[in-house]
Amino acid sequence: LNLYRNLIKDEGAKVFAKDNHLSHLEELDLAQNEIGDEGLMALAVSKRFPNLVAVYMDNNFASVEAKEDAKVCPNFCKLESLNL
Repeated sequence: LNLYRNLIKDEGAKVFAKDNHLSHLEELDLAQNEIGDEGLMALAVSKRFPNLVAVYMDNNFASVEAKEDAKVCPNFCKLESLNL
């Protein structure tokens, strides 16, 4: 799913992480969406994406600390590719 450059921001990322029917989704591109720490962490801990293998979230607004925390969350630590 390519949502590159859609101004999703934190609120959109939090809604997307909680309310979706994309359990078969394998790749998610959220690059350049102005997503900060709250949105990143919502996606990192979401249980709505059990089949993700790749996430692209480069060029967003998350802090270095949040990126490091997200990398070890259950949803992201199993990925084959993670761009933060």
